[in-house]
Amino acid sequence: MEDYRLCVEKLDAEDNPNRMECFRYDRPARAPRGPGWDHDLDDNPQHPHGHLHINFLAAGANDLRMPTGTVCPILLIKAFDYWYYETYVR
Repeated sequence: MEDYRLCVEKLDAEDNPNRMECFRYDRPARAPRGPGWDHDLDDNPQHPHGHLHINFLAAGANDLRMPTGTVCPILLIKAFDYWYYETYVR
């Protein structure tokens, strides 16, 4: 398999202190290029190739895409930084 998505939806919010609504693992057949592409990392911190996408019940916090697999730690930090800035600072 080259392209797949695994999704877990409708988590029980009462037993969920972080208020996660769902999460899914995405790995498209091709790495996304587009805005945010970093040639030094050979990936996109705004939308990494293989990533765990986490959605929260809070409306503005649904763009957390944490890279998975063999990942450069800088990509992991930049992905979290992008999400945090877009969600809470901007």
